[in-house]
Amino acid sequence: MPNTTGTGAVRMSPKSIATNFLEASKFMAVESTRTALECSTPQIRRAFSRMIDDHLRLAEDWFEVMERKGWYRVVPGDDQTLNMVRGEARDFGAYGGSGSLGTIGRGGRFPEDWATETNR
Repeated sequence: MPNTTGTGAVRMSPKSIATNFLEASKFMAVESTRTALECSTPQIRRAFSRMIDDHLRLAEDWFEVMERKGWYRVVPGDDQTLNMVRGEARDFGAYGGSGSLGTIGRGGRFPEDWATETNR
C-alpha cells in the first residue's frame, strides 16, 4: 500500500526527492545545452551558458548530498577504462576540440598526474 497523506497525496522519501531534483538538474543542463546550440545570437547563447552553469552546479550539489547520505554510490573506474578515457580526451583536444575535454588543465594541458601516462 503506498505511503499517503490524509489527503491521499503520495509521500515521497527524502531520497526520492533528492533523486528527482538531481535528475531534473541534469535534464535541464542537457536541454539548455541543446537550446544554446540552436541560438541565433551570441548574447542568447551566453545567457543559456549561464543557465547551464547553474544547472550543473545544482546537479553537483544534489549529487554531493546524495553521496554523503549513501544514496548515490560511485564505483571507481578500472585502470583500463580510465586510460581509454584519458586517451580519448587527449585525442579530442589534439584535433581542435573545445570545451572541457579540449582544454583540460591550464593552457589545454592535462593535469600533471596524467602527463606521464598519456604522453608516452
